[in-house]
Parts: sequence; structure tokens; C-alpha cells
Amino acid sequence: MKFRKLFDYINMIEILNPNPVPSKILGTIDYFRWRHVDFITRMENDKSKVPSYYLELGERYLFLFKQRILLKLTTEGQQWVHNTALALQVELETILSVFPDIERNPKEFNKRLYIAHFKVYFKTGFHQLPLADRQIIFQHIKYSDLKKLLNR
Repeated sequence: MKFRKLFDYINMIEILNPNPVPSKILGTIDYFRWRHVDFITRMENDKSKVPSYYLELGERYLFLFKQRILLKLTTEGQQWVHNTALALQVELETILSVFPDIERNPKEFNKRLYIAHFKVYFKTGFHQLPLADRQIIFQHIKYSDLKKLLNR
């Protein structure tokens, strides 16, 4: 019986571990859909809900930034969007590797993502962008989405 419990535990750990994302997907809009499908595939026998961040925030905002507002930004701002998209996804991969079961805890997952956004924005130089770029970027961020990340 103990062997069976150990086997079940090891199997559960393997299911929880997010699969590594293919490098060609990092930095692209496809990343968030890929993460969404990976969760569904791994958790098909679990009742956990797919983190809403993947499609409702991650994919939606990356599409918005890369397809709608990119051309409104300066060259610096455009480069910032590309660098930040990649850096946020790399940061999310780090979070998933350090905390493999975090997707099943929406409050903790969102909290870490919220912190990651600030960390990455600073690291990629948001504060050094021209004021016009920062204004354009802020105009497109919905307060209600920030509340989602803050679990409010």
C-alpha cells in the first residue's frame, strides 16, 4: 500500500510540472495559448481551472501591444515591447519551474505575476521610455485587469 501511495505521489508531481515551452514560442503571442493548452493537457483528470491570465490577460495584452499600438510608439518603445514580451514570458517560466503547482493556486499565481510585471517593466527600462510612449502604454491598460491580478 505504501508503494502505491508513493507511486501516486510521484505521478502527481509529474502532472503538476509544466512542460518546458519550445524556445521558438518564447516572446510570441502563441506562448500564452501554448501555456493554456499545456495546462489542460496535464490537468485533464484534475478539477483545477486553467489560469485566466494566459488568455484573458497575457495573450490579449500581447496582441494589443504587438498588433495595435506598436506602430504608435517610438523605435525605443517598439523595442521595449519586444524585450518586455520575452522577459515576461521568461519570468513566467521561472515562476513555473520554481513553483510547479502554482497554476492551481490562482491567488498566489496572480500575485507572483503582478510582481513579475513590475520587476520586468523596470528591468526592461519602462521608466526610461519617452513620456509619450509611457502615456500610450498606460492608456491601454485597464484598471479592472490590474484588479484581477491583485485578486480583487
